[in-house]
Amino acid sequence: MTAEKKTPSPDCAQDLSGRAPDKLEYETNPRGLEFDGLGHGPEIVDSLRKLIRSFDVQSRRLRDNHKLTLPQLVCLRSLLDFGPQTVKGIGSRVHLGASTLVGILDRLELKGLVERSRNPKDRREVIVVASEAGRSLVQNVHSPLRDGLSRSLSALPIEEQVMIASSLSRLFDLMQTELQNSATKEAKE
Repeated sequence: MTAEKKTPSPDCAQDLSGRAPDKLEYETNPRGLEFDGLGHGPEIVDSLRKLIRSFDVQSRRLRDNHKLTLPQLVCLRSLLDFGPQTVKGIGSRVHLGASTLVGILDRLELKGLVERSRNPKDRREVIVVASEAGRSLVQNVHSPLRDGLSRSLSALPIEEQVMIASSLSRLFDLMQTELQNSATKEAKE
């Protein structure tokens, strides 16, 4: 079976500026849009791969230009946006586990970008605050994916923004369910 190219009508796909693209093609098999019963799944997975690739490129640029990783920048931004926080608070905001986060914070502290101290009210808690150097770095780092994409998304009609946010949230839930099912299956084997 050979794949054929189809061009959808302009009203079914738009780029980030809200304009219909000049040409949008996707591959279908001769039976139509069904990829062996997978629907649009392969197209969605391919789009996710492209997004991940964009984040990887951004992360490499950030590392090369500022000696900072994307997760480190996200943690610093959280501290600037929400002020001093516990490790647990940062983790819940940036969706990172405690063990991963402690390593990130260790490296940020070594670079002088954050400071950690015990909470005087509860010595078991560690409070993290961005240092002056950390605040300065975050304010001077341009993030095309965060800044540019946020601007492009905010230019879309609110209904479309809600649809994208809802779809991404649903996709995350599906991925989490699949990961849990896979881990359960592996544990039984």
